[in-house]
Amino acid sequence: MREHDPERAGATTGNLAQRFRVEIDLRLRDQPTVAEIADALGVTRDRLNRAVFRAFDMTPKQLIHSRQMAEARRLLLDTALQTDEISVLLGFSDPAYFNRFFRQRAGLPPGRFRKANKDVRRPDEPGSFASWP
Repeated sequence: MREHDPERAGATTGNLAQRFRVEIDLRLRDQPTVAEIADALGVTRDRLNRAVFRAFDMTPKQLIHSRQMAEARRLLLDTALQTDEISVLLGFSDPAYFNRFFRQRAGLPPGRFRKANKDVRRPDEPGSFASWP
């Protein structure tokens, strides 16, 4: 009979949570459900919920939404794509639903978010040629 090894259990939980994050990134534009990802990872939803909550202090659904918001913000700030195009890229079938989703989490609609942050340079963006010595 195998002994329970807490370090190994923690590593397994962390590994599962990291695999979940990778699956989110791979499937982000497909609007995956937690059940679909759990099935792809070969675990139950309950086990996935526990592992993700332990690792990130949020539910799998919250983590999916967090990742969708991060990608939406990136696309709004780093591209000239219209919000309708961004909603399609993120797998939203209805641009109005994307607007509601974004507004509920960011406090303002995507278009206003873009305007309010148009002068904010991303830290990973290179400077313009004009700023070179």
